[in-house]
Amino acid sequence: MPAVLTRFSSLLDQARRALLLVWGTSRGLFLGLVLATLIAGMLPALAAWLGQRIVDAVVYAMQLHAQQGSAPLWPVLRYVLFEAGVLALLSATQRALSVQQSLLRVQLGQRSTR
Repeated sequence: MPAVLTRFSSLLDQARRALLLVWGTSRGLFLGLVLATLIAGMLPALAAWLGQRIVDAVVYAMQLHAQQGSAPLWPVLRYVLFEAGVLALLSATQRALSVQQSLLRVQLGQRSTR
């Protein structure tokens, strides 16, 4: 068991040193990566929740249509539009992560050659 703790301690030390290296290279890119990663991590859950709301709204509209002969379109459409916006934001966030990683890679490469 001590070997596992030693390896885990070494892993934490290396992670700390890597974070300090990135922080020292570019604080702005570091913070941008953290923010974009958090956003990109939350958006799929929001998209799944919206998908559930779309299904619920469609089922309700079907029941309303069966009872009254018509159902409003807006309750379903607003969730569909909102989900489209969330997916567009997710795509933009992933692109931002890719650009930031590339920029950071270049800056780290320049820093290591000095």
